[in-house]
Amino acid sequence: MGGPGASRGMDTGMTTTSNAAVTPADLAPDWHATRGETWREHLSGMEATLAPIDAPLIDALGLDAPFRIADVGCGGGATSRAIVRRAPKGSVVRGYDLSPEVIAIARRRAAPESCDVSFDVADVGALLALFERAGFAELDVRAWRGQLPIGGALGPADAASFALAAFSSFDALLGRAGDCARLEARRRLAERFAEHDVEGSIRMNASVHIVTGVRASDTPDT
Repeated sequence: MGGPGASRGMDTGMTTTSNAAVTPADLAPDWHATRGETWREHLSGMEATLAPIDAPLIDALGLDAPFRIADVGCGGGATSRAIVRRAPKGSVVRGYDLSPEVIAIARRRAAPESCDVSFDVADVGALLALFERAGFAELDVRAWRGQLPIGGALGPADAASFALAAFSSFDALLGRAGDCARLEARRRLAERFAEHDVEGSIRMNASVHIVTGVRASDTPDT
């Protein structure tokens, strides 16, 4: 990433497991075919869920001078726009995502913003490989622990419906299993979510590791 960059690793109460390593190249066909469209359909809820991470992520970037910043996997661009609002004048933010659908939304939403933020469809795996070859210095790891509001301010039943539809492929599988299976899965998940109800909003504990670094050849005014 030109200038500072950050990545996030998140662990919540909702997990999946696999015996095989998954690479960005493995994910690309799925994003193009289905996941990008799913993210677009549930964009507001996804952004509301992840919003608490924005502030610690931006703080970790250490934006004390103009930088060029790449937001890889930018989705609808909410974090990219938040960064450019916080960054010193002269900073440039470029958002990249595999999904043409969410990039189209990010571009529309950025229209009122500064010309210092833009969005492009890109092969995220190729970008990450390029950044790795560029080399980074001043690596720093920060741990953030807090609560994420599932879908925003949603109660147990609505949060369960949102999670099944937005976070996994289970909703499609349950659809093929029939209405009874879908309703039972939603009921069980709503029961679990009810244990995390905070004033009518489901908030799941999360642990986030924020890794930041600056490309060794960069200076703050480039």
